[in-house]
Amino acid sequence: MYVHPFAEEMHKARRMAAEMARRFASNGWAVLCVDLGGCGDSAGDFGDASWAGWQADMQAAAQWLKARHGVPLTVWGLRLGALLAADLAMRDEACQRLLLWSPATNGEQFLIQFLRLKVANQMLAGNGDGAMSTTQLRQQLDAGQALEVAGYGLSPQLALPLASTKLADVQRAGLVVDWFEMQSAPDRPAPPVAEKLAQSWRDKGAVVRLHGVVGESFWNTQEITDVPALWDQTLHALEQSKNEAVAPVVMNDAGRGGSESARLSSRVVEQALTLSCQGESLPALLAASDQAGEVGVLIVVGGPQYRAGSHRQFTLLGRALAESGIPSLRFDYRGMGDATGPLHMFEQVTDDLRTAVDALFERQPGLRKVVIWGLCDAAAAALFYAWRDRRVSGLVLLNPWVRTEAGLAQAMVKHYYRQRLLSKDFWLKLFKGGVNVGGSIRELLQKISAARQVTAAAPTTHQPDIDASLPLPARMAEGLARFKGRVLFILSGDDLTAAEFREAVNASPHWQSLLRAANVQTKAFDEANHTFSRRAWRETVEQWTIDWIRE
Repeated sequence: MYVHPFAEEMHKARRMAAEMARRFASNGWAVLCVDLGGCGDSAGDFGDASWAGWQADMQAAAQWLKARHGVPLTVWGLRLGALLAADLAMRDEACQRLLLWSPATNGEQFLIQFLRLKVANQMLAGNGDGAMSTTQLRQQLDAGQALEVAGYGLSPQLALPLASTKLADVQRAGLVVDWFEMQSAPDRPAPPVAEKLAQSWRDKGAVVRLHGVVGESFWNTQEITDVPALWDQTLHALEQSKNEAVAPVVMNDAGRGGSESARLSSRVVEQALTLSCQGESLPALLAASDQAGEVGVLIVVGGPQYRAGSHRQFTLLGRALAESGIPSLRFDYRGMGDATGPLHMFEQVTDDLRTAVDALFERQPGLRKVVIWGLCDAAAAALFYAWRDRRVSGLVLLNPWVRTEAGLAQAMVKHYYRQRLLSKDFWLKLFKGGVNVGGSIRELLQKISAARQVTAAAPTTHQPDIDASLPLPARMAEGLARFKGRVLFILSGDDLTAAEFREAVNASPHWQSLLRAANVQTKAFDEANHTFSRRAWRETVEQWTIDWIRE
């Protein structure tokens, strides 16, 4: 049973975990990957999650596996999921083995690191003087106040028990533990905390093996990252431990619930699907009400995300649409999230989008039209696809990705550096000697030089396909020009990607004419960031989408 990590780490690690699960299954293991309550595809809201609720989820999942297979249970966890896995091992003797991937060893330290994200966001927003410290935020939790951190609601019922949990408290004779730590070079010693804990467990009668794996911290990288050595070494360790003495597990009839579809409310049912594209499997979730309309929405993932989206944005959007009578489908394209195959970038997913549109129409026979909803590079993917498919009647494009080196430089000069110069915190830091003046000036001049290289994107003639040699903004403009349906752009004010898009538009008369067309509407969301991370921002975008589709 796999227990996922916390918040955004879950999304970045999804591909690594899914491929590991497939490798286990290919070698004869039954594998269950669980989304805890309020996470991923599960019901509920993250802000309502509690530590006790997650413990109950894990116990139910373990019971589900035992009821079907009646064999010893290995619990495998990553980061905070490893701490949860170890906690389960203390409460359930049917758990005979632990696989720990870079476990969080101290809940209090992990919580403080997470709270630092809120402090950092306050500083970046220019609220340095009024920014709360991690100590003050921790005190709010102790007083029973919930927080919102990086788009996630954090309740005291989750945070406080988490903070009191330590890996050192897990001591059980007979437990078999394989502990994997990522390292930057071979032959480096294990971290001292790992060595100390491992010896403590051995003293209590556990079998503990420490493994060093060379590779990046894939749960925390900017882009999706694979560490094949971790797959190989984990599978080898688990195969080696097959013959180690473990207690038998008694079959019972408990926990046999669950199905491929779930009723989320009195109106909405969500159904799990597996789509096939070019020989690869694409997991998908269809959310629809009992009274679905004639327009559906295909939610396309963007950036290093999978079908749930950053802070579950896509999960919640799909369900909100379904509650309003608009069926929605969200899915992982090839190589992303739980989908099989090599990773495909946004310019390579035309076949994936067509497969998903086909599935939406097949499962919702009453549909006449589909709207594609895409954030960041998913907006670019939508523009590359929509003109090819007459079933697509609309596009909702949020903070479209138009990045070129020159475009990024121009946006940095006009937005980032200007904001820095107007920031009180910057000038206080400058006068205190905390700014490398020479380095900053050189960097600014480099960006200005690069920004001057921006050229207007010229219109292109219609061709069987869009000329792949054109710059990205020009290819996207051509896709928009070829599409005859309605288009809604939503642009954040606190987002460099949206700023780059505005600069590309300002540099191109062709783009400007496209955005003035009668079928195109633009909404500015000045206070929002790139992923609309606050609940109020997310819900505003949901309502704008629903209202626009209903027009």
